[in-house]
Amino acid sequence: MSDGVAIGPLAAADRRVSTSAAATARAPITFKHRRVVAPMVGCSDLAFRLLCRAHEADLCYTEMLDAGRLVSEPEYAAALFWSQLLPADADYYDRPLIAQLSGREPNTLVAAARLIEHRVDAVDLNLGCPQRKAKDGGYVTSTGRTAGNQTRRFD
Repeated sequence: MSDGVAIGPLAAADRRVSTSAAATARAPITFKHRRVVAPMVGCSDLAFRLLCRAHEADLCYTEMLDAGRLVSEPEYAAALFWSQLLPADADYYDRPLIAQLSGREPNTLVAAARLIEHRVDAVDLNLGCPQRKAKDGGYVTSTGRTAGNQTRRFD
């Protein structure tokens, strides 16, 4: 096991990112981001993103995707991710695009990120969210704090 995260600039997914001072000294990922469309559960589908881009959104997110289901349920992956991408020869442009993954298991989060890395520009890990869908999925700790308040290392 390594002590880093295999996410970040997905074009270089093998680069490891950790919370150490050395890792944070690396060059940040930069996107034009004056107008950012945040991830919205049940809303940030392709049609909505294209509408936002028509109104000059610079950067869009997918809706929050359950990493476990994305990896293990082809129907879920097809409905909420693969069908929500433009074909390579499309006249429209939906980039940069950041996929938001939710989950509790590091290996599953990494597997999901690797599954989609070639179709997005970055991955955002949502380790806790106040939305009911996230609470129902168990992404909030028993103390009521989000899982994002806990530190974990990913391979």
